[in-house]
Amino acid sequence: MKFPNVRRLVENSQRTEDHRVLVRPTRQQWQRYPRSDTFTAAHPLDDGRKQAPEKRSMAETDLARWPDLLVMGLNLAALVAIGWYCSRKTDSADSYFLADRSMPGWIVAFSMMATIISSMTFLALPGATFQDDWRFMPAHAMYFVPALAAYFIFMPFFRRGHITTAYEYLERRFGSWARIYGAIAFLFHHIFRTGIILYAVSLPFEQMSGLKMPVVIVGLGVLVAAYTIAGGLKAVIYTDLLQGIALIIGGLICIPILAGQLPGGLSQIVQEATAAGKFGVGSTAWVLNEKTVWVIILVYQFQFLQIFCTDQSMVQRYLSIRSDDEARRGFILGTALTIPVWLYFAFVGTALYVYYQQHAASLPEGTKPEGVFPYFILTQVPAGVAGFVIAGLLAAAMSTLDSSINASAGTVTNDFYRRFYTNEASPARYLLIGRLSSLVFSAIMICVALTIHFMRTETLMDLQTLVYSVVSAGLLSLFLLGFLTTRVGSRAAATATAATVLLVAGWLVVDHVWRTERELWHGDDPGGGDLASAVSVITLPQPIQADHIKIHFDTNLISGPLRIDAVAVVDVEGATHWATAATASSVYHSPQKTNQLTGNARESEDPDGAREATFAAQNTTGAPDMPGSSEEEATWSSRAPNVLDRLSNGGKQWLRVGYGKRREFAEIHIHQTANPGAITRLTTIPTQADFLPNAFWLGVLPHLFLLLAGMIFSLAWPRNSLKPLTDLTVWTGSNRGHQ
Repeated sequence: MKFPNVRRLVENSQRTEDHRVLVRPTRQQWQRYPRSDTFTAAHPLDDGRKQAPEKRSMAETDLARWPDLLVMGLNLAALVAIGWYCSRKTDSADSYFLADRSMPGWIVAFSMMATIISSMTFLALPGATFQDDWRFMPAHAMYFVPALAAYFIFMPFFRRGHITTAYEYLERRFGSWARIYGAIAFLFHHIFRTGIILYAVSLPFEQMSGLKMPVVIVGLGVLVAAYTIAGGLKAVIYTDLLQGIALIIGGLICIPILAGQLPGGLSQIVQEATAAGKFGVGSTAWVLNEKTVWVIILVYQFQFLQIFCTDQSMVQRYLSIRSDDEARRGFILGTALTIPVWLYFAFVGTALYVYYQQHAASLPEGTKPEGVFPYFILTQVPAGVAGFVIAGLLAAAMSTLDSSINASAGTVTNDFYRRFYTNEASPARYLLIGRLSSLVFSAIMICVALTIHFMRTETLMDLQTLVYSVVSAGLLSLFLLGFLTTRVGSRAAATATAATVLLVAGWLVVDHVWRTERELWHGDDPGGGDLASAVSVITLPQPIQADHIKIHFDTNLISGPLRIDAVAVVDVEGATHWATAATASSVYHSPQKTNQLTGNARESEDPDGAREATFAAQNTTGAPDMPGSSEEEATWSSRAPNVLDRLSNGGKQWLRVGYGKRREFAEIHIHQTANPGAITRLTTIPTQADFLPNAFWLGVLPHLFLLLAGMIFSLAWPRNSLKPLTDLTVWTGSNRGHQ
């Protein structure tokens, strides 16, 4: 499934070159911070002082074990063998994209489960319950509600129509514009989604294998592409069966190991997690401007409906089963498998929380929530067995990737090439086009993952979120108008779709304008003067709710580099909260290691970015480490003002610190350990909840709007011929519902 936390997983890794876990240094320890594009870092005090021993993070620990690698290698070899075997029986486009409509229902059930789960369940779901609670689980548990709609409406419609893609139905119901619209929305989403998932699943494999990240990305991508291109949907489904079993067994291994290492076993996990509120579901308030359990449930219901109804990778499963009876039994089995897997992995995250409360010293400092489960697997699960569990993680990712590649190729071949270029080519010709399309999409998937790695940027994910939200606005409701209404014709549906797209695009513009930077305070630094260090206490004119603040500095006001140790906000109840994340405009390099014009470090002088560690922005997270001396380390220091800085921005610098969630505060404490006096103003960008959650706006309202608009416009432009819902003539090319 499109698990929302896939974005947070990549955000947590994007700023590091080797994707190492960023660690908050203690007073006597510091952690390497690989150089990123955001920082140009070096050591401002390169005077030969002895460095404290380095505490290694999870990513820098040698986690590769040959039994694990052997198990994984055997699993991957089995996937390639399945692809080669299925390729011998694939001789047409119908067999390549629909497995000759001959698959057993129970096998397709495992494929449905494995495709819905994805690697984000294996990584992000345990991470979410480890860090927070079970607030997402009621929405997952109600998966059966949209599944009922798919069982009684969507699957019978698609199977009865004898179509090849979901978007072929849209043309038969509303015209060619609807087919093009649906196909483009699907392709755009999966082009980016596959690259993001490939990148995310490559992170733990980089740590385990010791290989460079690009090698891991290309290796996994080529492997998925090989058996998918060769064997088509039949290879995808059979490998999904193997991968689904590996996913379930791999997960089942972990809880007994976790419980066995706790004195109280399973009962201790339940008792301590209950006492800590880890089984809670968050806010139950009936409001839309918070991420309450009701908003999450509603958004997920529409997401699941969209997967069941509009996603070609799911429609392919409906069409590949050999009989209606087996299709019904397979769908029930697939649904029955999916919900327990979600609940189980949520419990894994909760159990990991209890385990590391008892063994806190064994978890590397600063490990991100999504990295806790892979770290446990690679350090606590016996060698060989851990390889099988990691194979489950690999299975979760590959089952999603191979499905997306094959479905995307099917969409290009059937919805564009066959429909608009030639409908009279031989089956072998369509098979060739399908394989070439699979090859192209595989290459795009690898390129997207590599781009995310090398650029360390959210640009691609932001682009996907933005454009997909616009081009697919209300796509689910377009299908529902076709399924559930008889009066809505092509003109009414097209007008409603255009209005919905414009509505969503307009909302995104308004949201962008609304979320521009707001000034909270400006003035002279309260900590300025001749002091060597100071705590600048800034009181805001009025309390504000925000999850981060941005501190602006003018380095022309001080004689040396900035040095900030910690930043706290004091909420309206008097509680102090320290920053949990930080980024900055620059990091200071020692003069002898920098270009005197730009202030950037020379690559050959500091190839691993080690000098950046001591003065990285992340050092400002947590409570103060430094007693106030300017000779102490583990602080953030800005780059020294240079010629380029003064020409481009007048020596301005900034530090942005985050606090994990929205807090209402009116006082900020900024701990400066050297050269105080440069603070000039504070700003913030309103969070989504300051207006209306984008998740609700983009995940629910467009569908409701299009349904209503389509029915209203049908009053002016009704269909010429009204057919009852069960009349199969709505599927024929002779009746496309044109006005």
